[in-house]
Amino acid sequence: MNLQKEIIAKFNRQFPNATLKEVSKKTGIQITRVFRIINGYEMKVSEYERFYQVLTQDQNRDSCEHLDLYLKYLKTLSHHKKKALEEKYSQKILLDSLSIPHYVLNSTLTNNEMGVENA
Repeated sequence: MNLQKEIIAKFNRQFPNATLKEVSKKTGIQITRVFRIINGYEMKVSEYERFYQVLTQDQNRDSCEHLDLYLKYLKTLSHHKKKALEEKYSQKILLDSLSIPHYVLNSTLTNNEMGVENA
């Protein structure tokens, strides 16, 4: 998938029911140009940038809203519960950073011959 199709697909996932007029308003691109882009005309670099800006602004806004909600939630917890959450999330982050994908080894050697046990 080329970059233009990818950006339009992301935009459609993030704003599934956006009309041409709404896309035009969000991006600042003329409505006739938006129609052409959606129907396969090649985007200009400035148009890529505008679509990308709208996508990242919406993602950042969602992240800020989630963070605000989380901070409000934290204010309601006792010190003991905050520490328990902190420990749980620290462990989760550590496990995620240590997780190594398991690969199926295609070889004539068995796992034990290679020094791999129960991979």
